[in-house]
Amino acid sequence: MRPLRIALLGLACAVVPPGVGASTGKADTPTVFPTASWQALPSAAQTPACRTALNSARDYLRTLDTTALLAVRDGRSLFSYGDVAAPSILFSARKSLLAMMYGKYVANGSIVLERTLAELDIDDVGGLLPVERGASLGQLLESRSGVYHAAANGGDDHAAAPARGTQAPGSYFLYNNWDFNAAGTAFEQLTGQSLYKTFAEDFAAPLQLEDFDPPGTTAAATPGSRSIWPTTSTCRRATWRGSVI
Repeated sequence: MRPLRIALLGLACAVVPPGVGASTGKADTPTVFPTASWQALPSAAQTPACRTALNSARDYLRTLDTTALLAVRDGRSLFSYGDVAAPSILFSARKSLLAMMYGKYVANGSIVLERTLAELDIDDVGGLLPVERGASLGQLLESRSGVYHAAANGGDDHAAAPARGTQAPGSYFLYNNWDFNAAGTAFEQLTGQSLYKTFAEDFAAPLQLEDFDPPGTTAAATPGSRSIWPTTSTCRRATWRGSVI
């Protein structure tokens, strides 16, 4: 039901609204890039079906544990729910952000995805098995490392993991926080920068994130958990104001 509701909202609000060229289907005004804060999309730019869908979405969100939601269209705020400025814990979306952060440093040669845990001297409490130390950075980002050492944080599918040492790196997918935590550790080791500082400089600043407040860096001798940090390259050529991010 949830995906259906989201799909219906998207379809209803994708209908060409008043103020859009009938022949081209393009907006009469260019896409807006937000500055200090998001502008709201004028209600006149919303079709009746869109407004009905947004009201339905708001009612539905009240039945969930959603803390906040912001939907944007053409650079303007189409819909908001809850306190979008309040910090919320971000769990699994960190993995997509981390994969995107890798892109720049893979491109400039700072990170080579074929390098292995053994080559980077990454280990964990109690030690990794020899076969596990053969996992590459690329396999960590794909969650196919074959490393089934317990992670520093739960919430993954570790309970369904095969026995350690039974799966060769790259051969088996398991939603595994150890992989993503280790990928974060490797990123900091190879770039010499914290994840938080990198995200602030490479994404938050150029994208002008309105309410971004970088937390302090968490230091760890072994692959640890970070509370804000979708896998392999999600965003290959994203641009903002004509510049590649």
